[in-house]
Amino acid sequence: MTTKLSGLILIVDDTPANLDTISTVLGDAGYEIAIATSGEKALQLLQRRSPDLILLDVRMPGIDGFETCDRIKANSKTCDIPIVFMTSLIDLNNKIKGFNCGAVDYISKPFQEQEILARVKTHIQLRLLTQNLEQQVAEQTASLRIANEALANANISKRLFLSTMSQEIRTPIDDILRLTERLQEQNHGILDGQQIDDLARIEYNGNHLQSLINNTLKLANIESGQLKLDLDLIAVADLCRSCLVAIQSLADRKNIRLILNIEPNLPQLSIDESQMRQAILNLLNNAVKFTDAGSVTLSVTKAMLTNSENISCVRIAITDTGIGITSENIQQLFQPFVQITNLLGERHEGNGLGLILAKQLVELHGGQISVYSIENAGSCFTIELPARDLPQISPTVQIPQLLTGNDWALSS
Repeated sequence: MTTKLSGLILIVDDTPANLDTISTVLGDAGYEIAIATSGEKALQLLQRRSPDLILLDVRMPGIDGFETCDRIKANSKTCDIPIVFMTSLIDLNNKIKGFNCGAVDYISKPFQEQEILARVKTHIQLRLLTQNLEQQVAEQTASLRIANEALANANISKRLFLSTMSQEIRTPIDDILRLTERLQEQNHGILDGQQIDDLARIEYNGNHLQSLINNTLKLANIESGQLKLDLDLIAVADLCRSCLVAIQSLADRKNIRLILNIEPNLPQLSIDESQMRQAILNLLNNAVKFTDAGSVTLSVTKAMLTNSENISCVRIAITDTGIGITSENIQQLFQPFVQITNLLGERHEGNGLGLILAKQLVELHGGQISVYSIENAGSCFTIELPARDLPQISPTVQIPQLLTGNDWALSS
């Protein structure tokens, strides 16, 4: 039993015998047939119907097959229809001319029934596969567009929600902190030791919650492209000194020594001072938080940007003598939603947003951040800010001298 095939085929030939032969062969195979006896009539028919394949004679009165093919391919509505030439012109030059016109194949005269069926079947199947693929691509593109629009709308809703909730939460937290400060002044009566401790805990947790809200909102703004840098020429040395002063009281409470090493003649950098201050402070606060004894060192030097041979940078390294990080956990430090307590122990609380925010802020400035650490010995977080106007200098050793060993791990 012969399988019936499907598809509309336009046969263009000025010889009735050829039309009868090909129509019979293809019609018996199950194809739908349309006939045109000249190139002009074929072009007229194509304005009404779009076949799946065109069998086109080369020698015809009026416009020949080559010109007919040129016109079909020049029309955006018909240019994708495959064309197979039917001709006795089997020399190489005519074949090349036909392929240059846009034909996909040749059928030689005199016709062979099996050859006609095989070639037509192949090109019809290719046509159908192409159409199915184009339809799938169109459907997937439409689905992707809808998904992107939904994601964009969700991001807008998220930003609005975060902005609204942050404002709603900030107001009562500010009130709590103000009231706590007034009570700590003891203007309304002397407090006992337990009350003073309780107020200190309220103040600490209030500040912690306020910091968490600010970090969350800023991260959302960075991810949505809403955070714009206010760039200005800043003396990096002065910025780092002020950051160290800002954490002095926290370090004093833990009896941690702060050390400042600044290379002379550092250049000014074009940075957003407020945002870079937050990035440095986040790293310094973490260094103090995860150090139970010893020191935290802030070093600022000129160097070459890591993995670059021709870009100078200012390198800000924050080294501590704290608990350190395992090489397995170090890769997760800058991942969203990874709690730092899970990596560094339950006795050191933290949500990890400070590190993520620091990384985002540094990268917004075109810089990069990395970390070296030895478990139970300490860590060194390094910020590199490009400074293309710096003179070329030799690369400096990247591993801080305060921390030595062979088991350093890197995360960028």
